Amino acid sequence: MKREMARHEPILGAVSHFKMHEGVAGTIKRSDGSSFEFELHEASSVIELSREEMRRPNLQTLFNRVSEMASEIAGQEAARMFQEIDQVVTAAGNVTDHGGRPFDKEVLLAALEKVEISFDLESGQPNGLSLFVHPSKEKEFREALAKMEQDHEFRARYAQIMDRKREEWFARESRRTLVD
Repeated sequence: MKREMARHEPILGAVSHFKMHEGVAGTIKRSDGSSFEFELHEASSVIELSREEMRRPNLQTLFNRVSEMASEIAGQEAARMFQEIDQVVTAAGNVTDHGGRPFDKEVLLAALEKVEISFDLESGQPNGLSLFVHPSKEKEFREALAKMEQDHEFRARYAQIMDRKREEWFARESRRTLVD
């Protein structure tokens, strides 16, 4: 079921999970000492089979129904996850509002300035840096990115930000206390 849900909503396969065996709420304690309290929410779906389908089970029909159920639950979970993310980033002041203007390099650079980025120690490349765009804005977003890739000023400013973020990451890593 988990794999099928991730097939329908790939973001669900990219985030870590843990089992919580009881309770209706919890607290996530972050490495910086801050915490985030959350409530559990139900995600559900129903599979209905006709009497005929029960009398003469067909594996492909059952798989299709389970896939539909996974899609419904995955959609509910992804929507809830993005609601939670919106609340957390708004509270932290990490929302970049471009006031209805088209997506452009200034919006992207401002967003990069606000986030903490980690890097791969060997390659020096950013780890897990993802941008999520509403499906209705995907075409506009891709066109803007293609334009930015050709913009020498954007590439230079992007490189400056990444160099600074890499230095900040190295400084954070050097201050970390490791425990065995």
